[in-house]
Amino acid sequence: MACNSSVFRMSAGAALGLAAVIAGLTGARAQTQPVPKAAPLLSESVAAIVDDEAITTYALKQRMQWLVMTTGIQPTAENQAELQREALYALIDERLKIQELKRQERQRKLKPGDLFADDADVNEMIKDYASQNNMNPQQFVAMLQSRGIAEKTMRDQVKTDLSYRRWINGFYRNRIRISDDKVDAMMRELADAASKPSYLISEIFIDAARAGSVDAAVTAGTQMIGLLQQNARFDNLARQYSSLPSAASGGDAGWLSTAELEPEVAKVLETLRPGQVAPPIRTSDGAYLIMLREKRAGGTGSAIVNLRQIAVNLPADATPQQVQAAQNQLANAKSRFSGCPTLQAAAQGVRGAEVSDLGEADIKDLAPAFKEAVDKLQANQISDPVRTAVGMHLIAVCTRTPTGAGVLSRDEVEDRLYGREIAMIQRREIRNLRNAATITQPQAR
Repeated sequence: MACNSSVFRMSAGAALGLAAVIAGLTGARAQTQPVPKAAPLLSESVAAIVDDEAITTYALKQRMQWLVMTTGIQPTAENQAELQREALYALIDERLKIQELKRQERQRKLKPGDLFADDADVNEMIKDYASQNNMNPQQFVAMLQSRGIAEKTMRDQVKTDLSYRRWINGFYRNRIRISDDKVDAMMRELADAASKPSYLISEIFIDAARAGSVDAAVTAGTQMIGLLQQNARFDNLARQYSSLPSAASGGDAGWLSTAELEPEVAKVLETLRPGQVAPPIRTSDGAYLIMLREKRAGGTGSAIVNLRQIAVNLPADATPQQVQAAQNQLANAKSRFSGCPTLQAAAQGVRGAEVSDLGEADIKDLAPAFKEAVDKLQANQISDPVRTAVGMHLIAVCTRTPTGAGVLSRDEVEDRLYGREIAMIQRREIRNLRNAATITQPQAR
């Protein structure tokens, strides 16, 4: 099966912009010895030492070739040193992860290898890689070898990343508590956002702790935009450079509402068209690159609402003066309303007023007058006076739960909140490993 050449090729013009990308991604680390500018690879030797464990120049050269292939970056004389530094940084992170997994095995008196993914799991990941390039696994491995990349280079990275993600998820699964209050708050935010657009996005997050500063992260993101404009693939860049768990799926973050996005990101997405990539979005701890894949228009749509009302009896043949008097009384009651718990108090002083629960209903099933009044209301809002054949009503929406496509269940909301927590933990843990390690690079002779 033919290979999609756009995955692995890039014009020299795009490659020339890589220097700032790599430099931005390999900034200073606190409490570790920074890896100095790498010398050209000459003979087999030690490229770096991570807590007394060596990373060889052979492993470094292999990782550079793997990085070039997966991102589409074409190495040049101008970018070789920066490309080498980024490959070394990735190998250092992987060595730290392996050391931590082995330490956890010893601490828990597990058998060596118990915390590491097995061959079957690694094979599944390689199958995914191959599929993304319109190949079967055998063709993909053959293509690697034709480019001078040992199969072990790919398998080592896949195994380490998969094992460490599983360890973090398993270790913290029962330690992260998502309270009912948090879920309720998110459900309310999602209900309020139901009338607003939602977005299918891919994301790359450049961590300021790794880049050296927020400014450096933004600079790195700007250089990546240049690479994308020269046919680099977003998903491949995400796999190699993003600090988010979504990196494992090429940056695919799925459908998100404005309630689930950082405010800086949501504001930018409103200006994009499907297929566009936003300029780097600065946040307090790094920079995002966001690609908008699809946009779903918001709308009041169908929703389950829990309703209460203040009503006064008013016959169908009431005089205009009686109708106006009832409207004035209910308008005064509305001015005292500040949420469903205040409905009874708001009704005080309204002659003949009755406060009652109307229960739950789908908006589309309401009587036309009530549907028109309720359709534009969110939770804890109240309508203007509504005239029916039997009276005058104020309709309060106490809860509103969207229904239909794209609506998250309570369990799904809890999973989203858990995902946010685990993403922060993963970034924190790798920072801690870097800060605690002794990382040196022997001086070239």
